[in-house]
Amino acid sequence: MIVWLRSITGQVFGLALVCVLTTLGVGLFVTVIMPPPPQASMRVRDVAQAVKTGQGGAELAIRTMSMPAVAPQTTAQPAPIIAEGLAHALDLDLADVRVTMKSNESRGSGTNLTILNLPPGTLMAGAPPPSVAELVATSDITFPPFQAAVRRGSEWVVVAPTSSYLSVWHMKLGLAFLAAATILAIPTLWLARIFTRPLRKLAAAAEAIDSGPNAPSLPIGGPTEIRTAATALRAMQERLNANLEQRTQMLFAIAHDLRTPLTSLKLRLEGAGPGLKRVMGPEILRMQAMIDQLLQFAARPASKSFETLDLAGLVRQAADRQPNCTIVVHSPEVLIFSGDPLDLSRLLDNVFSNAAKFGGPGPVHVHLDQTGAQARLVVRDAGPGMPDDQLTDVLEPFVRIERSRSAETGGVGLGLALAKAVVERHGGWISLSNAKPHGLIVSIHLPLGRG
Repeated sequence: MIVWLRSITGQVFGLALVCVLTTLGVGLFVTVIMPPPPQASMRVRDVAQAVKTGQGGAELAIRTMSMPAVAPQTTAQPAPIIAEGLAHALDLDLADVRVTMKSNESRGSGTNLTILNLPPGTLMAGAPPPSVAELVATSDITFPPFQAAVRRGSEWVVVAPTSSYLSVWHMKLGLAFLAAATILAIPTLWLARIFTRPLRKLAAAAEAIDSGPNAPSLPIGGPTEIRTAATALRAMQERLNANLEQRTQMLFAIAHDLRTPLTSLKLRLEGAGPGLKRVMGPEILRMQAMIDQLLQFAARPASKSFETLDLAGLVRQAADRQPNCTIVVHSPEVLIFSGDPLDLSRLLDNVFSNAAKFGGPGPVHVHLDQTGAQARLVVRDAGPGMPDDQLTDVLEPFVRIERSRSAETGGVGLGLALAKAVVERHGGWISLSNAKPHGLIVSIHLPLGRG
């Protein structure tokens, strides 16, 4: 039983049960403490006054109808006592007055019972008893709702109670239920947030898995179903980290082992002729650069402690390290940032060198600013750009858009992958887009205040 209550099903069922029982309890409480709805009633003298003045107020509705000499209801009086009292109050013949009860329940004994219950002070001591018609017309005796038609020349003046779908009692009852529901919604929302808090934590931790081996381990807690899912996701996270570590170690070993024969080739090239040096020298240098890039990618640190630095200064320094390209930097004088200076310098070098290599003859424009709690770096070159369907793929390792193997544009496709890895280690994101009419835009967003 305890295990079932700790599951999502048990908690949701418990919350729903509490809401239903609370609602029923509030409804029963409101129904008991509120007085019953007052029974609708009318007085003959009020109807007579409405006929005389033509004003019925909020409780009586008046309308005029062109009718034949005899009212259309029936030749017999459905409520003769009320009709006699109304005729007496208006000083009319009984034939000029028609009264019908508004509901079947009001007919018959209800009228006689009401007359027997006379209000206090109706009969004066020592005075002769009034007639029934006079008593009905002048006293405060009330009757169930009825409709009266009084003939005035060739027209009939019809007086009836106003129809309302919602009485004052119904409105009070509705407001009471609305207030109860509003009060109940506050603890219900609080309990719902408590129940779903482990699920939100699990979702946030699962999203962080994509940031690489530095992602924190998934928390295991909450209801039974969430703990089961968290356990499975943590096992998957550990397998992914193990596979990534194996791949990194393999790349590191391959790049390291390639350095030995490359060094031997460089030594042998020293004694070669000028023609061979001219052909083999650039190739050996290109291979050396590719191996260094592999080592950089494989030797990414597992964790780093960030430090406070000037990101604007790092951007300007990285721009000065590109002698073969004009880089125009638009940035504030100082932008304080928390990060790893070596990683960030490597990120800027890769992005700027990529823009210098493929950006064409025009200058590269770099914009650095602060947007809210983020530092935004935008690098735009004047090159041809790249196909739209490859803007995302080029950020992955060993993906190259330029297929040539020349010393100017060759590589192994790790420059932007290294940049993406550094950005994600700092909690940011990187994206590529094509500029109009030409050029490539690299957008980098880094959160401030990490570390």
